[in-house]
Amino acid sequence: MKRTLVLLALAAFMITIACNDPGKKEPTTTDNAGDTSAVSQPVDMHNAANSLDLAGEYEGILPCADCEGIRTTLDLNKDSLFTLKEEYLGKKNPVVFNSKGKWVIHQNTITLQFEKELQDRRVEYKAGENKLWLLDQEGREITGTLAGKYIMTKKQ
Repeated sequence: MKRTLVLLALAAFMITIACNDPGKKEPTTTDNAGDTSAVSQPVDMHNAANSLDLAGEYEGILPCADCEGIRTTLDLNKDSLFTLKEEYLGKKNPVVFNSKGKWVIHQNTITLQFEKELQDRRVEYKAGENKLWLLDQEGREITGTLAGKYIMTKKQ
């Protein structure tokens, strides 16, 4: 019986200590009207759409499954139009695709909206300072050993 009472008292003591946070301060009711140190900081609303100069020409050689690489040139115009040139390297007969359309940006993602027969094609890039990272078909960053090969750099 004594043993049970001691265990119950110990358990109650542990619960009391666990619920009582010594680092937690009770709120005070003093008037802080003149104190500006408690003013919350504004939320950082910067993103690629409002912080970066995205217009310009970007280049890179992107990986290719059946060739040496795809030399890619993307020109983002200030009027939200783009031209995309993709040249498949290492083929006997040079294969070059040129396409046009409109580009839109939402937060840090640039989406290419192609004209006519390519309108179902989905191409997205993550925008950064003078760089674009090609995203996968689901709009996620490409990871793994080849991740560094999916970067296009802005020409200065």
